[in-house]
Amino acid sequence: MKITNISIKNFKRFEDELFLFNPKVTVLIGDNGTGKSTVLDALSFILGTFFLGVDGVKSRPLSNSEKRRVIASPESVEVQLPFCIGVEHSLDNINYQWKRSTNKVRSGVTSQKEARDLINKAKDLTERVRNGEEVNLPLIAYYGTERLSEQFQKSAYAKKSSRLDGYYSALDPRSFEQKFLSWFKTFEDSALKFNKDKTLYNAFISAIKNMIPEWKNVVFSWEADDMLCQVESGDWVAYKTLSSGYKNVVRLTADIAYRAIKLNPHLADMAVLSTSGVVLIDELDMHLHPKWQKTIIEDLKRTFPKIQFIVTTHSPFIIQSLKTDEVLNLDGGEVIDPFMKSIDDIAEEVQQIEIPQMSNKKKAMLTCANEYFDKLDELEKSNVTEDQILEIKNRLDEISALYEDNMAYVAFLERKRLITESKL
Repeated sequence: MKITNISIKNFKRFEDELFLFNPKVTVLIGDNGTGKSTVLDALSFILGTFFLGVDGVKSRPLSNSEKRRVIASPESVEVQLPFCIGVEHSLDNINYQWKRSTNKVRSGVTSQKEARDLINKAKDLTERVRNGEEVNLPLIAYYGTERLSEQFQKSAYAKKSSRLDGYYSALDPRSFEQKFLSWFKTFEDSALKFNKDKTLYNAFISAIKNMIPEWKNVVFSWEADDMLCQVESGDWVAYKTLSSGYKNVVRLTADIAYRAIKLNPHLADMAVLSTSGVVLIDELDMHLHPKWQKTIIEDLKRTFPKIQFIVTTHSPFIIQSLKTDEVLNLDGGEVIDPFMKSIDDIAEEVQQIEIPQMSNKKKAMLTCANEYFDKLDELEKSNVTEDQILEIKNRLDEISALYEDNMAYVAFLERKRLITESKL
């Protein structure tokens, strides 16, 4: 499954927009409030249509609050209709084009008529799975900013047998389950202690090691009741002691790999590498060190080569790692060859950050210093009145007080002031 484009009408902040996507990876960038997360929400809604044809899997409903509203005043709030989200995508080498819409103000029910071909395709795949056929199922998942929350759904990695359980909680942005440790524990126990086929277990381990190349081995320790990873030095590190950044990536990798293996076990050791689908990730850079932000996109593409990733970020380091057609700038304008730009250039030209080489405090100090010297110049004018002199001196005192914690800076300003005042 690959998403080609999505059209959004009267959904949250969007009146009428069309967005095109790269078949491998698209990174949404833009200032807060430009709608990056809204695009992901729209995609999750439209992807949820597939689950209308899958028994026992919840689709992503439309909330009334998601319909666009025009607020003329606190007393005048009008829902804008029609609501409509359309999409073009491919599945099993067949192109689909359809939409879901409604003209009703209060109902969350949308038309499914134009999506009937996709729903029937999902029903057909489900029936063939029930009949034991080795058909490939597309992976669909959404990871929101709450993916590191401790409020986990307890049954996500329960002992289930159906391949379709790979869709469990797929479009809940909070579905980044810590319970993968329990699943990993059971998986390893079955593979190693009971001499069951290790192929899928090895595929799972390989995915984590491929995503984090400096990890040489990954095992579950019954003594520590934790996943352990062996680093390049040969030392073992417990998962529970890892930084939030490492945990974030491990959980993400483990969850995607788990779903791929669960959905397509017949692909054996190629389940992770050969499963196609769409994965949405909000704020990919969350908790990641800048060094890792520079490689995370390539790490994902290498580990899951058949998955289409659509993600959001504020990181100039992630932006710098991209090609032109991998960036979707919601602030407007095309970002040309970001991989050829410096971090300063990206911050200034793409993210509209003024003088990124200088902190806001330093810029303020420079501005104040310029004003200070301008005031000193005014003091030296022959036609300045006593009242003006007093006003200028008061302003000089105010500027000095702003930076009284920086003695060298204040001393420099005061020295210039003494020299000027000695001439009066």
